[in-house]
Amino acid sequence: MSGKPTPYHCSRQGLMHTLGSRHGMPSKPFDSVEEHLEAIMDEQYLWTKNDATGMIDVVNDRTFSSWAESKLMAEDGSSAMNNSKNKSIYSDIQITGEMSPDYEYEAFLLHDHYVWHSARPRSKQGTVECRAACQQPWNEHMSAAALNLGIVEGYREIWELVLSKFGSRQAAWDAMDAATPYAERYGLKSSDIAGLEADFLLDILGACERALEGRGRGEEILMKPLYQRLERGENPAALAASVANEGGMAGFLEHSEVRID
Repeated sequence: MSGKPTPYHCSRQGLMHTLGSRHGMPSKPFDSVEEHLEAIMDEQYLWTKNDATGMIDVVNDRTFSSWAESKLMAEDGSSAMNNSKNKSIYSDIQITGEMSPDYEYEAFLLHDHYVWHSARPRSKQGTVECRAACQQPWNEHMSAAALNLGIVEGYREIWELVLSKFGSRQAAWDAMDAATPYAERYGLKSSDIAGLEADFLLDILGACERALEGRGRGEEILMKPLYQRLERGENPAALAASVANEGGMAGFLEHSEVRID
């Protein structure tokens, strides 16, 4: 059994950039549900369910909005975007109480399922998801969940920290967007990149920890491994790669073994 390292510390996100802005950070911050939905519908439509066969047919040559418009045009022979019966494909699928036909809405849900922003509303469940941090070390496997919860609970303080550092929402977005490729490739070794400085990240962790403390459930203890990673300047992917380089697959498997003491 053998393998070779990828150029990424976060391989999936690094590789998924070939699919446009459907993975990781969205293309821009959104001001409304409608704006968010329009952006999703302008992403490449990968595949659709074939009701006749029950299988998935690859589409992959157009956006979801253009696919949906062509579907409506094929049905009634007129332009779906100007048709008063169908209205706009956008307003049909927005949450206004007027859902599109079942096949159309089911197609949208399938499309929406394959948009993997780091935090994303899910129309099917009516929830907001934070993307899971896969393959965390066993003895630290709750740290990523604690960080997500801390961000949700402490967003007001975090937002003030962000504005204080960058000056505006757009400047903060641009800085994070520029820093993301470095984080994907180099992890915490990117701490000299603008927007990823260790002191700023430490402030964010502190805000998350205080938010968890405020819940009174002892969850803040789960943040401890994150401080240790930041202090070392080494995330689990970097450590795993180092172990594999030195000890081969046997060393890596021993390092990643789940041990319940």
